[in-house]
This record gives sequence, structure tokens and C-alpha cells, in this order.
Amino acid sequence: MRGDDDKSVVAVVASRGAPSITVKRGRGRPSTYTEARGKRICTAIENRSTMADACRAEGVTPGTFLFWVSQHPELRSSYARALNTKLHLLIDELPEIADESRNDYMTRQLQNGSITVLNIEHIARTRLRVDTRKFLIAQMMQYKYLAPIVGLDEAAGLPQPPAPLPAPDTSSMISDDDAAMSYRALLPMPASDDA
Repeated sequence: MRGDDDKSVVAVVASRGAPSITVKRGRGRPSTYTEARGKRICTAIENRSTMADACRAEGVTPGTFLFWVSQHPELRSSYARALNTKLHLLIDELPEIADESRNDYMTRQLQNGSITVLNIEHIARTRLRVDTRKFLIAQMMQYKYLAPIVGLDEAAGLPQPPAPLPAPDTSSMISDDDAAMSYRALLPMPASDDA
């Protein structure tokens, strides 16, 4: 074993023209994170690529990328902005998909002419496209609003969770017995038989 501390910088390596700091972490291979590499992945995600495809293009696994996100605040901010942009693009797509009716009907040729029929396959595929995007939007919205709780900062452009509601002021509350007496006072009095 070398005489270096496990957390010391082992080497500075050039990767695609950008310097990369390789840090020895104990087990496993050293990290090859660069800010430019992280931004390229975030840009691909922002441009509607999946995280897996964006990571594959950079030669890293999604797990490695998510580890980088957890370790580097600037990448965390870029990733949050990319997800936010992707979220809004998905939301903008929904009306376009739902309003597209060009292939809702098709013409079938018969022996004695043709008829126009409903294209059920196209409608089912359109419904699937909308439902898939709605699912992705729901997942991303959950991430967007839970992100500040799990450590994404305001610099990422994400809203902070609402402040907790204050505890109710119980000093002005009346007891159950007093409430019952007040309620009984509002009820009409029964006529007495003494007269």
C-alpha cells in the first residue's frame, strides 16, 4: 500500500481536453468525473434523452452518474435543471398528442367501395403515449417537490417545501362540556306543563 492518505489526490488526468481529478476512495476504481462530462450528460437529459442513453454515450453507468450527482453540488444543480426542463417539455407535449386526430379514422377498401372506420389501434397507442407521459410527469413532480427535502438546494431552481403549519392556539378553545352547554342554550326550550 502506498504511503498516501486514502482521501488524497492521486493524479490529475486529462480527459477530452478537460482536467479530471482522480481521487482514491479506498475500494473500487477511482472517479473520472469532470464538470464538462457531467454537463454533457445533463444536456442530453434536458434534450429528451433517457439517463441511461445519456450515460451510455459518455461511457458511464447511471449508478456512477447518480453517485456523481450526490457528490458534486454543481452537477446536482445542473441535473435538477435538466429534469425541470424535461418535465415542462413533457407537459407541453400532452395537448399536442391528445389533439392530434389525423389518423383517428382510416379508409377500408371493400369489394363494392370503401368505408371510413375508427382506427382503434391508433387511438389506443395515443392513449398509451399520453398515459406514459402522465406517469413520467407524476414521477418527476414527486422528485421536484421532494428534492429540497433530500438535499437539492435552491440554486437548482426547485421550490422549497412549504413551511410546516403552526400548532393551533388552544388557549382560546372551549372545553367539550362548555360547547355542549352552549349548544343546548341555542335549542328551543320545551313548553312546560305547569300552566
